[in-house]
Amino acid sequence: MAQFATTLVGQFELGSQAMRVSIISFSTSATLRLDLSDSRSAIEQAIGQATASAYGLTCISCALGIAKQQLDSSSRAGAEKMAVLLTDGVQTTSGGDAAAISAAEALKNAGYVLYAVGFGGADESTLESMASSPASQHAYFG
Repeated sequence: MAQFATTLVGQFELGSQAMRVSIISFSTSATLRLDLSDSRSAIEQAIGQATASAYGLTCISCALGIAKQQLDSSSRAGAEKMAVLLTDGVQTTSGGDAAAISAAEALKNAGYVLYAVGFGGADESTLESMASSPASQHAYFG
């Protein structure tokens, strides 16, 4: 997943007036690895630190909550605001997938675009429920 994330970020122009990226990793809880940044090297380093854990639960809603906080507090006025969720599972902490969907709704209701990308054990219908509309353009499972 780290290689995918690095490749994805590599597709965008980064800069103070272009795209900035924040990295959040999650398992049983979520960790902000990097505040919004336009430094490609810092982004790649943060992606490298966000290794998947074979142990622990999955708290998608924790990560989406931090993403909303980042976008609320650090995004530029007038800039398009989006989050890309990469997950290989379903929410296994309190609230289950309903909590993840609720956190996604909070992001979307705040005006943010949410892309949901799932691999492995992710649930396609949950990804579609979390993603912005239309899900056919914002949810990917592979």
